[in-house]
Amino acid sequence: AWYWASANGLREDPRPVPLGDGRTAMPHPGVPTAPSWWGLVFTLLANGTLYACLVFGHVFLWVAAPGWPPPRLLPAELLLPLAAAVALVAAVGCAARARALNAGGTKAAAELWLAGAALASLAAAGAFVATALVAPSPHAHAYGSTVVALCAYAALQSAIGSLYALYAWTRSRRGWVSAVRAAEPRATLAWLGYACASGMLTLVALWLPPWTGGP
Repeated sequence: AWYWASANGLREDPRPVPLGDGRTAMPHPGVPTAPSWWGLVFTLLANGTLYACLVFGHVFLWVAAPGWPPPRLLPAELLLPLAAAVALVAAVGCAARARALNAGGTKAAAELWLAGAALASLAAAGAFVATALVAPSPHAHAYGSTVVALCAYAALQSAIGSLYALYAWTRSRRGWVSAVRAAEPRATLAWLGYACASGMLTLVALWLPPWTGGP
């Protein structure tokens, strides 16, 4: 899929196409609301529904399930959640900067920021994986299962965001991206924005109980 998608598109900015009766339309690579953009929007909506179900299950167990609070929580530390939060914000910031630079025609600098977004998002994924590794065993109590599930979800979103940034970087390097043909930087920012928002909520859901001793 990566190879097929990376070889499609335009290497030159499109011009309006005549439709007849004096009307024109821009080909979809040159408009911000192309079909691919709406596909991403609906994907994120479905993704958010899945995430809401995971968070609901985590909170519901705290509120209504027997045998809670669990015998052991995540260690009440600061390093892992802080590392994850910084990496999430850095990824979004790099993606936003890359999009702005690309819109201004500074492609080389935009590519550097896209690379930074990929690395920061990968670091966020690593922080969530590390959190899952220090969580109580998912075989011992349902709390451990919900923690690992939330960590896996957040790590996956950040890992996909890293792939988005790397894909945009590759497309830009090969001449498929410009200030007009900017679907890739825009999609990268959208995914990383979602990954950051859901990741921050995940950090609250994961670390609030250890710090407060309750839901």
